[in-house]
Amino acid sequence: MEKCNKCNKELRERMKSLGVRQWELAHAIGISEPTLTRWLRFPLAGERLALVETALNRMEKREV
Repeated sequence: MEKCNKCNKELRERMKSLGVRQWELAHAIGISEPTLTRWLRFPLAGERLALVETALNRMEKREV
């Protein structure tokens, strides 16, 4: 799997528009910030993408 600089651009833009920091998203998912940083280095898919999207949806509604 090759690392890319623009991976998960939409997720990063959504985080920015919501004012969500990586540590906050990581906390909402239940992982460490370094783990989330590593996840975002590569295109997210499957369970990881679902976890991130669910957390962002909850944060958007301010449930977290």
